[in-house]
Amino acid sequence: MKILVLGAYHSCNLGDPVICDCVADVLRRRYPAAQVNCYDLVDRRPPQPGENTPLQAGNKTHSRRKLRFWVTEHTPFDASLRRELRRVQHHAMHLDTICNQDWDLAVFAGGQMLMDSYALFVAEAVQRLTDRGIPVICNALGVGPSCSAAICARLGAALKHPLVTHISCRDDAALAAVRYAPEKPIAQTCDPALRAGEAYGVSRNAESQTVGLGVLFPGFTPKKETLRFWQDVIRGLEAQNIPWEIFTNGDPLDAAYAQAVLESMPELQGREAKIRPCDVTPADLVRTIAGYGSIIASRLHSNIIAVSLGIPAVGVVWDQKLPAFYAKLGCKNRCHSVDADAETVLQTLFAAQQQGYDAALVQKQRAEAEAMLRTAVDRALNREVQS
Repeated sequence: MKILVLGAYHSCNLGDPVICDCVADVLRRRYPAAQVNCYDLVDRRPPQPGENTPLQAGNKTHSRRKLRFWVTEHTPFDASLRRELRRVQHHAMHLDTICNQDWDLAVFAGGQMLMDSYALFVAEAVQRLTDRGIPVICNALGVGPSCSAAICARLGAALKHPLVTHISCRDDAALAAVRYAPEKPIAQTCDPALRAGEAYGVSRNAESQTVGLGVLFPGFTPKKETLRFWQDVIRGLEAQNIPWEIFTNGDPLDAAYAQAVLESMPELQGREAKIRPCDVTPADLVRTIAGYGSIIASRLHSNIIAVSLGIPAVGVVWDQKLPAFYAKLGCKNRCHSVDADAETVLQTLFAAQQQGYDAALVQKQRAEAEAMLRTAVDRALNREVQS
């Protein structure tokens, strides 16, 4: 038996490969004799050590994205659709290569696929797979930015196929249904990366006192406020002699921003390196986070991995993913925007260190999500196709 796992498997944001590996781990445990293969939906190559992305490139990318959204929303021209059609056409051979294999089942592992920059790739893959009679499961998909009604319609049309046997959403299932699948049930679930510690066989370093600071290039937050936020947090930790280290989820653009943060603080010049080099594998990222006593981080999967390891964490909000995640854990107060003052953020971190998590609730959510996936897989593999 062959099972395909599709996702952002070679993304330099290593939280996405963590999702794929966690889903693959569930499937391999369920079907030990099965061949389970992970592929990148968009045909990226794996991240390489020492890759660099200048901040100027990030500024241009985010400016172009904002312009596409504005044009799509305020004019008759669908700039987002035009761009995504070009991208899908460019990678059509890759999609053919993946989908034309003899799979018994295809599983979209999760991640923020319900957004304009992924939705057409999902639609094209679903169409290719279902045309070949391969059942498809969409697992724990996240809802992201969308301004193109045409893109939503194309994905919605693909998801209507009877061989799309299960759809679940990790955050806003109601919005996902309105946008993409009003005629199909969409189950609410949690992110597969809650399994990260077990999937990679990694445990936290209970002796560590170092606070990991997971920074993110400010494409979605005000630049001045974001810089001030990290400066103040670092100065607050320094004032209390608390060891700290900046890390990223592997994105070279985030690493470039981390360097800019340190360079903006003259009092740190000449000190030993305070930025961890970018990890290039998802297992490395999990081990990095496991080495911290606690973290303050912007990336969703830095926080999810920390929770999976029992490491106290505070989320730095730039969209609704983090608040939604922490609300499910009964910890919605552990999120702050970049407008928050450092004292408040650090007090939240210290409280999290004292309180920990409701381990039973975390385990319950993880167990229910994995049981939902296993049931969906069992049903898809044992389906009776109605003519």
